[in-house]
Amino acid sequence: MPNAHITVTPEEFKEVKKRIEKLETILEVSNIEKIRDDVHEMDKEQATISEKIDSLDAKIDAKIDLLDNKIDLKFDSLRTEMRTENNSLRTEMNERFNTTNEKINTTNEKINSVRTELRITLGLILTGIVAIIIKLFI
Repeated sequence: MPNAHITVTPEEFKEVKKRIEKLETILEVSNIEKIRDDVHEMDKEQATISEKIDSLDAKIDAKIDLLDNKIDLKFDSLRTEMRTENNSLRTEMNERFNTTNEKINTTNEKINSVRTELRITLGLILTGIVAIIIKLFI
């Protein structure tokens, strides 16, 4: 069959020719060894990139943990400061209240003292008047 002939129409010939040219360009462009080397290089690059991403993840996690600890410390410090300030204000208010109570107690004692003095004075005056009235009528 080496001398066999195939008869094709011009349209069929053009179509077959296009398909053959397409296959030839694919074969020219794609060298299997080169593709294998490129894939191997890409795998290496991907591994390197993955390592870099993992390293960055670890660094970011460490930074976040550090910031989280700093924020916790600041909140704890603020909480302690607020408690101290609250206790200080409570102490100051208690001292003022106690001072005011002492003043009120002192004032009450003075009022009671004046009342007692008035009662004694009025009692003496009344006793004197009664004595005078008794002497005048007797």
